[in-house]
Amino acid sequence: MKKYLLAIIFSVVFVFTFLNPTLCASAIHIPGNDSKDVIYFPDGSYIITEIHEESTSFYTLEARQTKRGNKVRTAYSKDGEKLGSLTVYGTFTYNGTTATAESASYSHTVDASGWSFSGGSSYCSGATATASGTFKCLFESKTLTVSLRCSASGVLS
Repeated sequence: MKKYLLAIIFSVVFVFTFLNPTLCASAIHIPGNDSKDVIYFPDGSYIITEIHEESTSFYTLEARQTKRGNKVRTAYSKDGEKLGSLTVYGTFTYNGTTATAESASYSHTVDASGWSFSGGSSYCSGATATASGTFKCLFESKTLTVSLRCSASGVLS
């Protein structure tokens, strides 16, 4: 009888421990799975766009998974001077059929003298996390927008 009762208790603990998504979350950085693109402009300046991702899986009966990542756009002058950057951070859920952006936030850097950051915002829409920010220098202002999208299979772009 004791063995039977002990087996039932062990089974219940096992089920609640390993099927509870909050107890099974793990964050993993996927080496070599980051991507980088460069856009060149006619005046010689350029923007480097990089995507960094980490995968967090929640093991549930629906096989829903969570992915976190960020996409950063960094602007450089024609001389290679770093001017500033805007980064969008997104958290997504996906299950092979659909994907949804759960949260979005942003950060920025200003590296060139005379430039400042005047404000920004971030939001989610469907499977996309988007950030927008405005940089100013004297009478000139430039708005930079960065969007990070997650596919139904968990690929960030």
